[in-house]
Amino acid sequence: MVIQTKTKAGYVVGYTMATIILPRFDNSTLVPAVQPQFQEEAKAATSALYYFPKTSLEIGPNLEALAKDSIAEFDTETLEPARKLQDQMQDIMKKMKK
Repeated sequence: MVIQTKTKAGYVVGYTMATIILPRFDNSTLVPAVQPQFQEEAKAATSALYYFPKTSLEIGPNLEALAKDSIAEFDTETLEPARKLQDQMQDIMKKMKK
């Protein structure tokens, strides 16, 4: 959500941007690791899970810079760890199949 902040006279002084990130739990690598007779239950129990939300409030004069910073932070703090975890889980699954 973005709010443009103005003075009483209507002069734009900046922007306030609030973000809430709700990373969804990816159970695609977890379910195959469960014993076959329990996979449906594991899938049902983990399909609607989310991690704890991350919130931030950014304030500044340049909306484009705020957005770029927010996107870069999301990539670094949320997507990169998820990519690494996904890679690790895929490696584990490959080793289990050998």
